[in-house]
Amino acid sequence: ASIANFGGGGATPINFAGAWNSGKIYQMGLQFSHDDGDPRLYQRTAPHISNADRWMKHASLTLSCEPTSPPMTLEYSNDGGRTFPLGPYTINPSGESLSRYKWNQLGRSRDRVYRVSVTGGPFQPVRFVGAYLNVNPGTEP
Repeated sequence: ASIANFGGGGATPINFAGAWNSGKIYQMGLQFSHDDGDPRLYQRTAPHISNADRWMKHASLTLSCEPTSPPMTLEYSNDGGRTFPLGPYTINPSGESLSRYKWNQLGRSRDRVYRVSVTGGPFQPVRFVGAYLNVNPGTEP
């Protein structure tokens, strides 16, 4: 990238990012699936799962991503996402064309937040495709 392209100015805009620990400046974009040659950590946090403060039984969580990915880690929080003390539970994909991960018997809660993490290969981006939660709603407040 040249200094003429720094602000865009008629050419394709270039995004830059600085490293907090080294002061290095990097070019940033969707075409880069690594962090200066190191694998990139992909992490997603789901919204709150609750039902009017009633107990809910979490039977299973299935997550799909592409391409075939390395082991994925699940953590969850029963305090609104402030802390994630439950986990990490790491599993391998099932080996299908889309990587499918499934965790069973996840207990019960009144308000739960799930977080998954996976590290992509140095030149392999990870795309989360879908997540499916099997929950049995409770009746007791």
